[in-house]
Amino acid sequence: MNLTQEQRTLIATELRQFLEDELDVHVGTFESADLADFVVDKIGPWIYNQGVLDTRAKLSGMLEGIQDELSLLEKSSPLDR
Repeated sequence: MNLTQEQRTLIATELRQFLEDELDVHVGTFESADLADFVVDKIGPWIYNQGVLDTRAKLSGMLEGIQDELSLLEKSSPLDR
């Protein structure tokens, strides 16, 4: 997963804040950056793939609706035999 340095820093900051606020665990900047890299590298692909699957399902439903609408536009013809 390709993230900018700014995005990685933001993720590290959010993780550090979460650990402090919710778990009363204090980590430094370097540790939170390492944790952010770990989360992005290990969990990021799964989240990305789930987004692709969700999008595929949504588009499939939309395409089915378009196909139904196009079928309604078809006209019968004596040449259809």
